[in-house]
Amino acid sequence: MEAEKRFRCGKTIDASVQKQILLEKQHWREILERLLATVQFLASYNRPFRGHRDTLEVEKSGNVIDRIKHSAMFEPVLREHLQRIEDKRIHNHYLGKNIQNELIALVAKHVKQTIIQKILQAKYYSIILDCTTDISHIELMTVILRHVDEVSGNIEEHFIGFITVEKTTAEELTKTILFEIDELGLDIKNCRGQGYDNGANMQGEKSGEKVNITLKPLSETRWECRAESVKAVRYQLQEIAECLEEVTQKSNDPNSLQGEMLSSEFVLSLVVWYEILVKINLVSKVSKKSNMQLDTALKHLEEFMCCLEDYRQNGYNSAIVAANEIAQEMNLVREFRQCRIRRTKRMFDYEDPDEVLVNPADRF
Repeated sequence: MEAEKRFRCGKTIDASVQKQILLEKQHWREILERLLATVQFLASYNRPFRGHRDTLEVEKSGNVIDRIKHSAMFEPVLREHLQRIEDKRIHNHYLGKNIQNELIALVAKHVKQTIIQKILQAKYYSIILDCTTDISHIELMTVILRHVDEVSGNIEEHFIGFITVEKTTAEELTKTILFEIDELGLDIKNCRGQGYDNGANMQGEKSGEKVNITLKPLSETRWECRAESVKAVRYQLQEIAECLEEVTQKSNDPNSLQGEMLSSEFVLSLVVWYEILVKINLVSKVSKKSNMQLDTALKHLEEFMCCLEDYRQNGYNSAIVAANEIAQEMNLVREFRQCRIRRTKRMFDYEDPDEVLVNPADRF
């Protein structure tokens, strides 16, 4: 009876020990909460975590440790924690690089789970991919998911992470992204769109050589995308023609785009259109600056109009030279096609016959 009464009142022989355990548990919980808040703060501002050294004895030990030391000046919990470390009463202080990386991984996992849950509620989604190399020359694929928020109705894009890829062939990238989608718990059947950073990486083999082409669709609203789209064709015309030739041979399609793209008219139009779009793109970028003044914008537009007038008078000859250089590199026939003359019916004998255009280049 006496033991039961003491147990109910919390006055057992080990009550003080149990109280000390609970206090220690609360202490470490508060330490982890502050460390987690520090990790979230630095991650939200994209700040580095570590310094050259991870010890508390030196200055500039990294943003995590330095922020903890600064907060300890006003925070009794952190002040007590650092005092324990200084007195060597504890050895596992949770301020090292391993704990930092573990906290980052836990935060990233929680964020990713929240994003996936929102996508599952929306059901349908799109995926955006892009491959790039890091400083150690390792090929990384960026994965971004896009969906419509059910509550606000807004379109949201979420960065999921980087995936290391060994090859950037279409087959390898397909296997990698299908595996990643399955790991995320998403259904590929609900994927309603695909994007490749406004382009697509296609690698194939032809004549023992690798062909790497990046094409960009033509945007209806953004002049910058239009310039990039034409630039991709302007500087990869030979590779594109080789791919179209390979597709034509496999499909046996006589109406191929290859012949049209290799014509003198197309090459010259490509050069002219690209040079004009570059100038338009420069004016567009300058006009979009937040601190742009109206008089300055008008001045840039007037300069642009002058450039267009000058190009109308003198730019055609330089475009012909550039088009001839492209044709020479690709061994193309540098001749304009002779168009069929449209003949009109003469009502009277004294009417002049239709004049024949001798030079097709003049007609172009």
